[in-house]
Amino acid sequence: MIGLDSQARIWLCTEPTDMRKSFRGLSALVRNQLKQDPLSG
Repeated sequence: MIGLDSQARIWLCTEPTDMRKSFRGLSALVRNQLKQDPLSG
């Protein structure tokens, strides 16, 4: 189980995502689709 504090933000993808992508591939998806910095917190 992962413990989260009240400041935690959770992002969900509503489309199928290939989890075999590397960290770079998944972080690019966050940048392009969600317009967020995956390293921002």
